[in-house]
Amino acid sequence: MFEEFFFRFLLQEGLDRLLKYKWRLGPLSLANVLTSVLFAGVHLVHQPVHWALLTFFPSLAFGYIWQRYRSCVSSTLIHFAYNSFLFYQFM
Repeated sequence: MFEEFFFRFLLQEGLDRLLKYKWRLGPLSLANVLTSVLFAGVHLVHQPVHWALLTFFPSLAFGYIWQRYRSCVSSTLIHFAYNSFLFYQFM
């Protein structure tokens, strides 16, 4: 919940407002892409490089969900489901 609140509500939304919601790369905002780069970078602290870099792509999906619904609940639920699936795969 903290990750989604910080990265989506504070950072991505703040960047979107700063950029006046204008910059888009297809269906994704530039704010989403920049936030996802930072999200992957923060995961470098606790994960091997290849795993941390792979968090970039799900982060784009979480960011898109934020863009579409503007709700931390929906992106948090998807994030939780994604992490649960990964955890289940490695048990």
